[in-house]
Amino acid sequence: MKFLIMLVVLLCAPAFAEESDDTLLGRCVAATAVAGNTGAALYILHNMTAAQRRAVKQAPNLDVSNRFGLTGLMFSAINGELELARALFQQGASLNLIDPKEKNTALHFAINNMRSKVSQRVGTYLIDMYANTRLKNKYGQTPLHLTISTDIDSDWIAMVERLIKNGADINAQTNQGDTILHLAVKMKKIV
Repeated sequence: MKFLIMLVVLLCAPAFAEESDDTLLGRCVAATAVAGNTGAALYILHNMTAAQRRAVKQAPNLDVSNRFGLTGLMFSAINGELELARALFQQGASLNLIDPKEKNTALHFAINNMRSKVSQRVGTYLIDMYANTRLKNKYGQTPLHLTISTDIDSDWIAMVERLIKNGADINAQTNQGDTILHLAVKMKKIV
């Protein structure tokens, strides 16, 4: 265990040379998650000492992003990694950060990938942890718009209900002026 932690820290150290050891560990966990090494990130998160967990929670180090602006939490939402999303959030990762290109949050990413049951579970988890359901991406789409716009048949109604229950604006308009009613008609999802 210590070898893996030391290896990850050594690999991340040049990027964050001015950080304390515990802050560096947190940044390395996030960088490892963003790089796609879920197993290593989870291993480190599960084996940190209590002091390391406290230090990681106090620093904004789990929100480090890759060159595309994606954080570890966003990456876990894209890939349906519920256990990683849960671990990152519990250690202090921010739910509502926005990627610089498309202006999506982790919740947008999870809903965009709703074809996957595991991504649906990540989306449900993020909503239950009070991710902002009203944030819009660069197209003016909220997570509710994205849910209505999916072309899947299963579980979208439960997701719509959960989003509305947690504060989604049913009258929000996209940049094209579409509300969820317009999208439901277009997608033939009137129930």
